[in-house]
Amino acid sequence: GDVYKRQRLERAKELLCKTNDTIIRVAADVGIDNTSYFVRIFKKMYGMTPGAFREEEGLKKAGEK
Repeated sequence: GDVYKRQRLERAKELLCKTNDTIIRVAADVGIDNTSYFVRIFKKMYGMTPGAFREEEGLKKAGEK
């Protein structure tokens, strides 16, 4: 259900921040084989694509140093 989906996406956010794995790989690691579906539900939940999220997190980290 939805809680399960949210847990997967939270995990995906972690992976996007902590690894340089491809979006395809991150999606697969959280158990979503369809990358376009993953991007769509990620964007719906967080208002940005996984790639944009990673970029934004990277910029935040760069600002912290």
